[in-house]
Amino acid sequence: TIDLKTLVSKDLCVRRPFKEIKEGHIGYRDALIWESVKSVCQFPTALVEEPQVEFLTENTKDFAGSGNTLHQDLLEELKDAGLAENCILLEPDIKAFFDAKINPELETLEQIKITLQQSGKYNRFDLSDEVSKVLSEDYVTEVLNESDFDSGELAHIPGYMEDPTIHRVDIPIIKDVSVRRLSDQIVLIEVQAAVEVGLDFFVFKPDYYLIDEDRLPDIVDGEWNEHYMYCESTVDVYFHLAFRTTPKVGKILSVNVQVEDVLT
Repeated sequence: TIDLKTLVSKDLCVRRPFKEIKEGHIGYRDALIWESVKSVCQFPTALVEEPQVEFLTENTKDFAGSGNTLHQDLLEELKDAGLAENCILLEPDIKAFFDAKINPELETLEQIKITLQQSGKYNRFDLSDEVSKVLSEDYVTEVLNESDFDSGELAHIPGYMEDPTIHRVDIPIIKDVSVRRLSDQIVLIEVQAAVEVGLDFFVFKPDYYLIDEDRLPDIVDGEWNEHYMYCESTVDVYFHLAFRTTPKVGKILSVNVQVEDVLT
């Protein structure tokens, strides 16, 4: 969507990031970068106090003026486009930027993760309690009952388990935790949890003797009828939970949960 006529005009007038060399002018790729950065900016609806875009580049020769701030040509472009001059902040020292703004945030998030893994709690967020609330016996039973085992949706239910029904749902076990901060400062706590579920089902008698020995189900009634035996076994149902919390992890804003896998 970049107007090539505008770039040609800037090239001819040698406006940054174009510059002269003995054979002519260079800077086309830099100009495309600048147009891409500029396109992210929004027209201000009020006084812009903070930059909308922080532009990380060590190429100060083409983008910076005195003091390693945006070159005057680029500032004038922003003004001509109706954008605030301070909507783009040039960050020429990438290491300093990460040390000042990114790494401290990562350390905070890592500390939240470690605290949750060690104590199970951070601020008002109780990891085990919240996961157990979501993955209640009623919820897990409802989710699995709504899934058509024969449709292939839960493909890891072995085919020899015919007409399975749920008779037991254990408390969830937390397998993994990750913590991220979203662009709106919301903290996203993602959890993988496994729930062991007890199943009753029928097995066609000839099929029973083809099952791997380490996966043989328990026989409840070996003579249910002429062709089938009544058995029971367990499966581990893996869930992915995503908790959106306030920036200080003081309140849960929303929860999303999905079935990841079902393993025997």
